Amino acid sequence: MKHVILLIIVLSISYCSTVKGADWKYISSTKGGGKTVIAFYDRLSKVKKGGRYISVWVKLFSQEKIDNVHNTHKDTIDALSKKIFSPLYFPPSVLILEPDITKRLQMANIVIAMEVEVNLFSMSPQLSPIENAHLLIDCDEHKIQTLSYYLYDDEGEVTQIVNEASGWDDMAPDTFGYILQQILCNY
Repeated sequence: MKHVILLIIVLSISYCSTVKGADWKYISSTKGGGKTVIAFYDRLSKVKKGGRYISVWVKLFSQEKIDNVHNTHKDTIDALSKKIFSPLYFPPSVLILEPDITKRLQMANIVIAMEVEVNLFSMSPQLSPIENAHLLIDCDEHKIQTLSYYLYDDEGEVTQIVNEASGWDDMAPDTFGYILQQILCNY
């Protein structure tokens, strides 16, 4: 029991120091190619440009890796999640994705646990991302542009870096970009 308490204290300090560099917030998840991918944006990297544009960093993780880390560190993640879950913080994505108030509370618990997990472990090999992308969102025109991105292999090694901006793309409903635009431009 003493070891669990000590681990919680150490990870709490680690979480607080991680937040200074990045504060990863849940966007949504999607299934494709037989895998579930979960997207997060860095709240601290959000920069408003010229009133209508917002730039932000986004990371994509496999559900499998998130589940593995959660199962390995369940007690710590659950303890920290309970400290964060309060009337003072409610994940914006939950407000957008879930209209039913009862289901919102259930979803908020799950989302906060994932946010704690990603903030604690996103720099470790246990939870390496699939992709890290710098995006630009046009709030007025509802368009998105990828400014740069990094792709990673299963061990967390960078396999490709692209530092060339793409063209502007429309955001289809219920996609990561659409939900991110709803969060960043409206909240």
